[in-house]
Amino acid sequence: MNNKIKRLPDAELEIMLVIWRAESWVSSSYILNQLGDKRKWALATLMTVLSRLVEKGFSILRKRRAEQPLSRCNF
Repeated sequence: MNNKIKRLPDAELEIMLVIWRAESWVSSSYILNQLGDKRKWALATLMTVLSRLVEKGFSILRKRRAEQPLSRCNF
């Protein structure tokens, strides 16, 4: 059995910290705003990283009607 704890890459950790601090569903624009000058990302870049977090089981994405997706931590 492999019980090794894996570390999130810095970019993914920064996003998860924004999501965890919000304690509720957050929009992609909210995340970009909270990252501010730390990361000058395009929306597409953020969505790629969020997709990785979903694949790893750290986040959940859902879409709102005619708006940007929302993210939330999965635990």
